[in-house]
Amino acid sequence: MFKLDLSPSYKWPVTVRFVDESGRRHERTFHVLFRRLKKSEIDELTRAQELGEMDDAVFMREIVAGWDGIVDADGKPVECDDEAMRMLADIPEVASAIGVAWIESLAGGPRKN
Repeated sequence: MFKLDLSPSYKWPVTVRFVDESGRRHERTFHVLFRRLKKSEIDELTRAQELGEMDDAVFMREIVAGWDGIVDADGKPVECDDEAMRMLADIPEVASAIGVAWIESLAGGPRKN
């Protein structure tokens, strides 16, 4: 039985792959709380981004409701606010990883704990 009483958001893992200053590859995972959007909203968001009408930070604000597992240089949790969203969107590996994770979550793609 499928119940139509879905939560407004859901948690999904995001894995960021990056290369450090010595050329070594690393992976780090955190969790994002994605907004559960209607198909019409998803279509409009993806269309606007494809046409260049929406930058990554605005796009991320539309799909991300929160996160867990992101810390600053001192190890303190980073709050999910506009400033942090802009900072994350400005890191190509992070922006890409969030986008890929969102698409995977919608398509029922790979998921890691």
